[in-house]
Amino acid sequence: METSDLKSINDRLVQNIISFGDNNAGKQASLQFNIWKQCIEQREKDEMLFSVLFSMIIIVFTLLIDELIAEFMFAMEDTYEINFISQ
Repeated sequence: METSDLKSINDRLVQNIISFGDNNAGKQASLQFNIWKQCIEQREKDEMLFSVLFSMIIIVFTLLIDELIAEFMFAMEDTYEINFISQ
């Protein structure tokens, strides 16, 4: 049986619908498990990537805010001759 043959695929789909997936239940369950496992693994990879990217964005954002605060304090020291850091 040709696996890429459209008639063969349609026949197997109809048979699967008629039998409610009971044909070769072991193979069907194994296939569903492998698809489920692959989906879970892909989701874990996506969540890890999202977490790393989100953390990197937060770090860059924090560094930018720190630089802005440092520039502001330096400008205030020059303008008003205030020493923010006590010695």
